[in-house]
Amino acid sequence: MFIGRTTTGAASDGSRHPTRRLVETFRVGGEVRQRTLLNPGRHFSVSREDWPALCRRVEELTAGQCALVPAAPEIEAEAA
Repeated sequence: MFIGRTTTGAASDGSRHPTRRLVETFRVGGEVRQRTLLNPGRHFSVSREDWPALCRRVEELTAGQCALVPAAPEIEAEAA
């Protein structure tokens, strides 16, 4: 799981906007696929050093696990 940067569709003036997405990578047969789990948009407020904690928390939530160590409130809000 990782947070990647992508650009989204063109606005009416032709400009493109960068955005962040939480992406899961997996294999289907011999092919690598990616699935977007969280699309917080271009106003992503979590700082880069907190991205690993956010990825771990989303993994815990998708697996139905409780957090061993509580996440910071802003990370919990983004993950939920």
